Amino acid sequence: MIMKGYSNKVGIRSICIAFACFLVACTNDQAIKADLTAKAKEDKNFLGVRFTVQDKVVNLTGAVPTSEGKTALVQKVEKVHGVKSVVDQLQIAPVVFGTDYMLKQNVDSILQNYPGLQAIVQDSIVVLEGTVPKDKATKVVAAIQSLQPLALESRAVVQD
Repeated sequence: MIMKGYSNKVGIRSICIAFACFLVACTNDQAIKADLTAKAKEDKNFLGVRFTVQDKVVNLTGAVPTSEGKTALVQKVEKVHGVKSVVDQLQIAPVVFGTDYMLKQNVDSILQNYPGLQAIVQDSIVVLEGTVPKDKATKVVAAIQSLQPLALESRAVVQD
């Protein structure tokens, strides 16, 4: 009887360990990018920030208005499930978005599915940078064009 209870505990423990391993294995670049995109919509420190994810490494570029905001943002990104490390290339500088705010939010929502891409949005012009798989390049461009920016420039590298 004692052995039976012990084996149940071992079985439950094994299942919990297997589930935890499954969760870690399922975290990929796209999931990390989606999580960051959701956080960006809620945190004003993300307004002037662009980010890409490759091999669970987050690359941050752009501007943050204060050093405190920069520190808080980097710490928040480091705590995202699955992130191995953060490359901080952020600068302390004024961030002004005005009428581009909604366009940037919508572009970022599209790019959450493309971890290697980031967009610079200024004066209603969208500039894509980073990498995108060849089979998804047309789809992402069409999705962003549907937002009707003044112009869309792609500096992205298309990968086979």
